[in-house]
Amino acid sequence: MKLKGLLDCFFVRTGFQSKPIAAIDIPGDLFPAANSILFTTSAAGLSTMLCGTISRFVLLTAAFALIGQLDAQNTLAQEPAKRSKQLLLLAQGPDGHPVGTHEYVLGQKRLAELLKPIDGLEIKIEMAEAAWPEKSDALDGADGVVLFLSEGAKWLSAEPRRLEIFHKFAARGGGLTVIHWGMGTRKAEPIPPFVALFGACHGGEDRKYKFVKTSIRPVSETHPITQGLGELQIYDEFYYRLKEVRDEANKDQQLITPLIEAKIDDKWELIGWCWERPDEGRSFGFSALHVHTNWDEPAYQRLMTQGVLWTLKMTPPSNWMEPMK
Repeated sequence: MKLKGLLDCFFVRTGFQSKPIAAIDIPGDLFPAANSILFTTSAAGLSTMLCGTISRFVLLTAAFALIGQLDAQNTLAQEPAKRSKQLLLLAQGPDGHPVGTHEYVLGQKRLAELLKPIDGLEIKIEMAEAAWPEKSDALDGADGVVLFLSEGAKWLSAEPRRLEIFHKFAARGGGLTVIHWGMGTRKAEPIPPFVALFGACHGGEDRKYKFVKTSIRPVSETHPITQGLGELQIYDEFYYRLKEVRDEANKDQQLITPLIEAKIDDKWELIGWCWERPDEGRSFGFSALHVHTNWDEPAYQRLMTQGVLWTLKMTPPSNWMEPMK
């Protein structure tokens, strides 16, 4: 029923002159309340002539309060729902490493499970084999991309169209995350285009890596990605002495922000970083997670989820995870 018709009846019963108002639909669940306010109450108020003027004022106030409530509901109903952010997880099949290592698909599935509770985030896993992308708009709907695949720096440059769509994605502020061998290349040529997007790379014939059980720790515990993390003993393969993006005018200036370091040969080495790019997008990388069972480590879970959310410019909920020390 239209609110205009209901109020016209009200004005006739109370003696007020009806003025034109917009027709507003009354939801079925609110109609009984509206009818009660405008008729039952008005009849009772008008039965006492001495209080007629006061009754009319009170009833009119109630009527327009109801108009406000209904109008607010209509406004909310007309507002478009806030768009969820889209996260694309790119994976590949086995690359020749032993079972339980370089598990790209299983690793991305674990990451998707960890991020599933986050409101406003939709996640898709896609296989990024040699033919990817089949379409030039493969990243058009994405807000963030996570690379966990074989020799990712080489893969990125292997197909010109692939590199082009990543440049377009980054130019509009897209979030980029890379894990382990996803930042790798045996040859040096793919290093510059990769670091221009992700900030750092494990590449070239002089690349450094080591299998070791050692301590890793956050460089800073106040950064949103490393909040709640402390020092940890773990066995993994760590890439270190990474090739980093540099300012051509000042190559000594470090542009990336060191986040995580591992103790290798009695020296603390950078293994995780983030970068707020000039295009206003964000990049994050973690060189470990060679061993698939390390996804079970709560500190790794926290690091990876907070890192991905940071690239998406999303804040974890307050009850996200208890700090681990």
